[in-house]
Amino acid sequence: MKKGFSVLFLFSLILLSACGTKKSDLIVGTWKFEDAIIQEVKDTSGAANAQIEAQMNAMKADMRKTYSWAFEKDGSYTASYGGTTYKGKWTMSADEKMIYTTSDQQAKADTCLLLKLDSKNLVISQKDDQGRTSKTTFGRK
Repeated sequence: MKKGFSVLFLFSLILLSACGTKKSDLIVGTWKFEDAIIQEVKDTSGAANAQIEAQMNAMKADMRKTYSWAFEKDGSYTASYGGTTYKGKWTMSADEKMIYTTSDQQAKADTCLLLKLDSKNLVISQKDDQGRTSKTTFGRK
């Protein structure tokens, strides 16, 4: 009985500590691109849409091989894509719903809405310069 209680107590402590994990701690690590959905401007021509979809699929296949983000606890990040590396700083909003990244090459921060973050998945949404919304999924590397 005493041994069963000890195991149950230990399991409860582990469960409680996992529940208290902050998203700013969970994001630390390396994340590899898995998929993206981009709101596209719809064209009336079916052929044009098929061409855009083929280009997107080819780009996503390449991104699965070469695109990743590494977030560090000190607030720095490294992003890699196609053999090019980008470095900068990241922060998370106090309510842990937004991620802000500023590369060393730019002054303005990019803003991402944090849709999902757990030990295995990172899903973000953001708008590009043309107002299109994208949803990008990363898996822990």
